Amino acid sequence: MQKGQSTRPLVESAALIPSSFKAKKAAKHGSDAPLGRAGEPAEVAPSYLFLACDDSSYMTGQVLHPNGGEIING
Repeated sequence: MQKGQSTRPLVESAALIPSSFKAKKAAKHGSDAPLGRAGEPAEVAPSYLFLACDDSSYMTGQVLHPNGGEIING
């Protein structure tokens, strides 16, 4: 990642979620996101890869928000 860049995912689905939450809470995980579900790792990972590769070499001080439509600082 270039200096000063970051990602801020809102919610993310993961294999540990069902095992770390009670069943009722796991079923609702991410439902409050504007898209109505948690993001999958495959949907969030490209943001990290982009910032880690040379394609982002001309970007500085940017934050990517793979967050399912949540308005940040709006």
